[in-house]
Amino acid sequence: MYRGADRRSLLDAGPLGEGLTTTLVLSSLVAASLLVAGVSVALPAPHVADPLHHQLRIVAPVLGLLCALLCHLRWRLVGDAAAVWLSATLVVWSLAVGAEATAAAAVTPHPLAVWARPTGLLVAVVLAVLGLRSPDIDAGLRPRRVLGLAVGAVVAGSFAGAWLAGSLDLAPPAVGSGLDRALALGSVLIGAGHLRRGRGLGRPLLAWFGVALLLLGYAHLLGVAPGNPAWQDLGRQLLQLTAVLAAIAGATVALLHAYQAQGGRLLEAEAQRLAAQDRVEVDHARQAERAHEARNALAAIQGATHALQAYSDRLADVDREQLTDAVNAEIARLQQLVSPSAPEAPRGRFRLSEAIAAVVTCERSLGAWIEADVADDLVAIGSPTDTAEVVQNLLQNARRYGRGPIRLSAQLDDEHVVLRVRDEGPGIHPAERTLVFERGGRGRSGACRPGSGLGLYLSTQLMHAQGGTLALEDSPPGSGACFRLRFPGFREARDVVSAAGDDAAVPSPGPGRMFLVPAAPAVPVPSEDTERSALTAEPHLDGHLTG
Repeated sequence: MYRGADRRSLLDAGPLGEGLTTTLVLSSLVAASLLVAGVSVALPAPHVADPLHHQLRIVAPVLGLLCALLCHLRWRLVGDAAAVWLSATLVVWSLAVGAEATAAAAVTPHPLAVWARPTGLLVAVVLAVLGLRSPDIDAGLRPRRVLGLAVGAVVAGSFAGAWLAGSLDLAPPAVGSGLDRALALGSVLIGAGHLRRGRGLGRPLLAWFGVALLLLGYAHLLGVAPGNPAWQDLGRQLLQLTAVLAAIAGATVALLHAYQAQGGRLLEAEAQRLAAQDRVEVDHARQAERAHEARNALAAIQGATHALQAYSDRLADVDREQLTDAVNAEIARLQQLVSPSAPEAPRGRFRLSEAIAAVVTCERSLGAWIEADVADDLVAIGSPTDTAEVVQNLLQNARRYGRGPIRLSAQLDDEHVVLRVRDEGPGIHPAERTLVFERGGRGRSGACRPGSGLGLYLSTQLMHAQGGTLALEDSPPGSGACFRLRFPGFREARDVVSAAGDDAAVPSPGPGRMFLVPAAPAVPVPSEDTERSALTAEPHLDGHLTG
């Protein structure tokens, strides 16, 4: 039983053949039939008729079985229900013609072989009618059951005919009898129906099978026409062979079209698989990025809460307030990361000092030595949330791979706000300046330390998303690394603010009041597992950002 998907779209396969119309086919067949009929009346019996008859009687049923196999393959490929009935029709017809050949070659034919021909032809006509009425797809159709019932009907009819012939002395119907005429007319009518349906639906299998039935019907009618019996029999065998070849042509064309359609479906399925694989890879990449951001937020929260617990009696009120605000800010950012429906970070004007205050405080609680020189009223354009994440990534890298103090400085450069994060570590090798910004790229200094290589890649993407850039400035070897965050200029940023729905004018940043965060006392910076080891060291909170 066919259990595949509904593939009726694969059944439409175009015309009868490549560049061959039904009119031309029928005209050629009618002309050939009239020629055979005329020759059978005018010419005497040929001397080579008998051996040629025997060869044709053997070739036709063999080709019929081959065509039945092609029809079965068609059903297996696309689930064409009509192909099952046509396959059974060809098998039964081949058995009937083979039985006729056996009876003709024997001196005393067996009654079963004699009665197998009319019984098989009658069953074949019934099967052809069922094929004409069958739907495109029939999920409950079982070819083995259909074929078994058809062959069983032929065998049962043959036994019944042989028994009646022996009991009632009943002669089997000969070629050209009334039964032959009825079967011939039925074959012509059914063939016309198949031809019409095949032409209307663009189904070459049905159309060519209709041509084959028309030829078989005319072959039987030729047996009752006046003329030389030898030539009539030869013409009938030739028409039967031509009919089988027409059926094979239809089955082959239909099968080729089905294979082509299946090839297209396989290509489409492969394209869908690749697209799905790309989506999965993108989802995995996003999950890795979110996990990286979440780890940063959790480490900041852990450091700040440890500082609040371990040094609560030594913290000034302003430091305690800053740590609490930093924890709340990181929790809010973590909630946004884990929420699948979280809105995109808003973009517009923001005070740079306020955006980075929480991450600077959290990094100090983890043991980082940070000196910040930022104008309190320096206004940048972009996303404060994304900016805080970028600065946090840079501060973490400086804390893990650098040495000495980490310096943050911001200034206005030709209407662009520029923020620099500088450390005094080994720096980045010139050959690795591009590598470290790639996804998963890591320099030599970080190859032996745990990490995912996502920090600078994500930071670059976040800066690009808000219209800015992240670059590594040139510095002498061994003098540390300096990363430059360049935000959109105020003229360029008007589009960003307008897109965010803010109709207010963008103020030009004035000189503002600058403040300098004093350096923390020199303490060794952890080099391994800094988040854990920092929890055992006293945080440097004496240099805090103030409003």
